[in-house]
Amino acid sequence: MNNKYYIRLSRENIKKNAKMYIPYLLICVLMMSMMYVIRSLASNPDFSKLKRGAEALPTLMRYGSYVTAAFAVVILFYSNSFILKRRNSEFGLLNILGMEKRHIAKLMLLETIYVAVITLVAGCITGLALERAVHLIFTKMLGDDAVDIGYHISAKSMLEAFIMIAVTLFATYLFTIRKLHFSNPVELLSGAKKGEKEPKTKLFMTIVGFLFIFAGYGLSFFVTDLTNNFSMIFMAVIFVIIGTYLLFIAGIIAMLKLLKKKKSYYYKTKHFTTLSGLVYRMKRNSVGLASTAVLSTMVLITVSSTMALMAGIEGHLPKHDAIVKVNYDNTGEETAKVEAKIAERVKTKKVDKNASARFNFKGRKTMDLVPFEKQDYSEGATHLYETKPGMEGGVKSDDRFDITVMPWYMINTEFSRDEQEDVLFKKEADEILESYRTGDGEVIIETFSDEFDGMKEFKLLGRTYKIKEVKNKAGLSSDHLTVFFSSSREVLDLVKAYNEISPMNSDVFYELDIDYDEPTAKADEAMRTVADINETVNLNDTAYIDPMRLRSVDKSDAMMAYGSIFFLGLFLGTLFIFETILIIYYKQLTEGYEDADRFRIMQSVGMSEAEVKTSIRSQILLVFFLPLITAIVHTVFAFPMVGRLLAYMGLDSTKTYLKCTLAGFGGYVVLYTVIYVLTAKMYYSIIRKRT
Repeated sequence: MNNKYYIRLSRENIKKNAKMYIPYLLICVLMMSMMYVIRSLASNPDFSKLKRGAEALPTLMRYGSYVTAAFAVVILFYSNSFILKRRNSEFGLLNILGMEKRHIAKLMLLETIYVAVITLVAGCITGLALERAVHLIFTKMLGDDAVDIGYHISAKSMLEAFIMIAVTLFATYLFTIRKLHFSNPVELLSGAKKGEKEPKTKLFMTIVGFLFIFAGYGLSFFVTDLTNNFSMIFMAVIFVIIGTYLLFIAGIIAMLKLLKKKKSYYYKTKHFTTLSGLVYRMKRNSVGLASTAVLSTMVLITVSSTMALMAGIEGHLPKHDAIVKVNYDNTGEETAKVEAKIAERVKTKKVDKNASARFNFKGRKTMDLVPFEKQDYSEGATHLYETKPGMEGGVKSDDRFDITVMPWYMINTEFSRDEQEDVLFKKEADEILESYRTGDGEVIIETFSDEFDGMKEFKLLGRTYKIKEVKNKAGLSSDHLTVFFSSSREVLDLVKAYNEISPMNSDVFYELDIDYDEPTAKADEAMRTVADINETVNLNDTAYIDPMRLRSVDKSDAMMAYGSIFFLGLFLGTLFIFETILIIYYKQLTEGYEDADRFRIMQSVGMSEAEVKTSIRSQILLVFFLPLITAIVHTVFAFPMVGRLLAYMGLDSTKTYLKCTLAGFGGYVVLYTVIYVLTAKMYYSIIRKRT
């Protein structure tokens, strides 16, 4: 036979088996395109222009490309195994008709080259188009700081993506040739119709599967400190994956056999045919079902967790457009200068000025608190904290209280969480803030000491306050108190009273919370000039401005931190979804051809078409939705561990993760149902044509 004949025959074979080859070609093109896009993003030199997170983004993308390559290899081998099974009879017939195995190998090589060439051409075109779309989405997601990331075409990345696909295709070709070499024509001819022996009930494997599942779930619930047990996440994942495969391989068979023993259930037309078929073929189906369950779990966890990180960004941001803090402004004059400069340069909708202060008191032993005296400070001291060491004649540490006072709404909710509470079930920021709310004449005290336990009143500078609550904070020093009042007015009243009787003024700190009445970008630029103390404000020698917080900058930082993670999560989630769809497609296609012969026999012995359809529907529903239910259960039990991991990554709200998980469930169930409807139609059409 000449080469033209082989070329024509290989081309005709691909056309004839279009139902199997078209999805295979699509997945080759998609894998190459996705591999190119993520490698191109990782090598984009414009990332170096970013001010924040530039070193993290390419690294994330590079790791994502490794995951993409690994799944591409798995999915191509999996798809090839389905195609090979359906074509076994074709190879056997060619062999019987006189075509030697080396000729079949040559034919398969030409088919592989066809697939590779189509993948190269379509992959390049699709990859470039996809990269353009991804670039627009990615830069939009990262915000204003990403405007300098240009559209980057990387020939090297394209070559790397094609080489990965080509090597994988060649490996599948070698795998096919090996199977041909060790088979005979009769085996090949009957290979597509070869049934499964009824599997034995493997009780031990079922028990071991349950143990692995329970171990993985247990790690998720009971390992609360992930900082010292980070490897437990990996162990939990491995345990659940192993347990899932064992239960699908052995546990489902045991369940089906139990149902067969229940005569009232088994001896019904729709149950009889369904259970009989499932029991005989479950050994093969179980691996595909378990793979679908694991991939679906990956989709749910990946998408919902990265979506939660993005949704939680708002919780990290200031409530105001800008925050300016002036430190050690004991008279308030320096803050007034800053306010005037802001009014001069920025159009503001509202400016809230809040004050906090720090005092030094002695008299802790008797709780008759009075300010330090002159001899208690170091020579030439200018601030309260410049006191004489307690063991050298100054106030002993067990007789002093350093007191910080502030209005309750200035509380830092992150630092005010209970150190002992589980990071997964920690209080929401709004709940914490509300718990510090105080009315006129009320205070809340944070302290490490126990002097205030059981006390109802707190006396300070001749004023008596009602103690609403004493919060014991392990992070404070034993001689420090933080006292929360109802407003800045009460704080400033205390400052005035303290300064009247103290030889050294209290240390006062002001916070200006600013909301703009003009475009954010313009106002931010003006605010940056206000922060230039030496040139614009000329504060005195002791006062200074903290690094200014701009909401837009904080948002950009958060987008840099979480935007790329979210993008990678969606990218990998899409990859897992396509792999799941392909597994389901080939499974439905293969079983459609296998079940057609079985149902034709059933019809020939008196089974009506309606009964055939009912039996088919019952079987498909059971097989199709079991992995989805398993994935949802796995995701529910993974919630504590994933939630704690997200908390360590900065997600402050468990409610946000819960909402995103529920949204993920809803979206994936809809998608999975659509896949079911489409593949079920294909399955029914095969059954109708062949029965």
